[in-house]
Amino acid sequence: MTVQRPTPSERPAAGKASQALSRLLDSRSLVTRLTRLNVGMLCLTVALCFAMLALGVHRATRNYQVQASTITAQSLSAGVASALVFKVAASADDELRSYGVRSEALEVLVLDESGKPFAHWTRGGIDTQLGSPLQPGKDVVTDVTGNDLFIQVPVLFRGEWLGTLVVRESLRGVSEMVSALLWQAGWILMACVVLASFMLRKAQRRSLAPIVELAQLAERVAQSQDYSLRAPIRRDDEVGTLAKRFNHLLKRIEVWQVDLREQLRQQQRVGQKFQDMAYRDGLTGLPNRRQLMWRSERALEQARQSGHGMAVLAINLDRFKLINESLGHSSGDELLMEVAERMRLCVRYGEQGSESGNDMML
Repeated sequence: MTVQRPTPSERPAAGKASQALSRLLDSRSLVTRLTRLNVGMLCLTVALCFAMLALGVHRATRNYQVQASTITAQSLSAGVASALVFKVAASADDELRSYGVRSEALEVLVLDESGKPFAHWTRGGIDTQLGSPLQPGKDVVTDVTGNDLFIQVPVLFRGEWLGTLVVRESLRGVSEMVSALLWQAGWILMACVVLASFMLRKAQRRSLAPIVELAQLAERVAQSQDYSLRAPIRRDDEVGTLAKRFNHLLKRIEVWQVDLREQLRQQQRVGQKFQDMAYRDGLTGLPNRRQLMWRSERALEQARQSGHGMAVLAINLDRFKLINESLGHSSGDELLMEVAERMRLCVRYGEQGSESGNDMML
């Protein structure tokens, strides 16, 4: 199967077609509507993916922070265990202040086995009671309330429970870091969406160009009634098959139109022939008696309305019967045709010659 390529003579037409394509890219254009639909679906998909990604990153980062803080709190509980054994609160305070070097730490509280505060540290030196939602116990427990992380770790010494360590840390830094990353990712995704929409528009314009050309060709055919136009076949695909079938339809219409015009011309010739047979003599071609009567009545009416006169000249051929009998009817026919031709040469504008009988002309 061969694919038709545009000839050099068709290239200017192709340039005009591309300009027409640009003019057609309005709200009614198939390219524009498909581009808007695809870009809308792309934006919706990207937004959903971005939201799910943001939620996943936030949860993963928070879980990582919880795990890291829990491990650090367990290390701290091992450090304050000796202070609880020997009841040295100053040593425990030093351990808590060392832990406070971490920017996330807000407050640390050490409880003895009876649940009474043994050591306490807060950021900024404000002596407040830790409002932990956790109940002192021998298990490692974590709880997230807003941007605050509460960690409860048992203080053990050689497997013996001595007390409880409660830590409160801020997760605001994690949230700010995740927000900054998401902002950067959002701007990158927006730039990618804009670039994708531009590339998608160009790709769809190129892919749908044959369909738009078919629509333009159909409009030109409808306006000009020129069925000799043909659609170019760019590629051998579904659109190319559609263009071939459209060209085949145009060819059939063109052939049908040519046949119809030929039939109309034949009918006109037959009609003219019948009209000549009805109003003209078959031998001389002059108007016969029927047309003579019709034109005479019309001329009389015109003369009556205008006040002018009219004249009728009768020409009789003497001894015409003798010519027919002596020389034959063919010679008589030749004589009639010669007389008719001379009458046509002598008739002036506004005058009319006709045959009234075998040997009489008016």
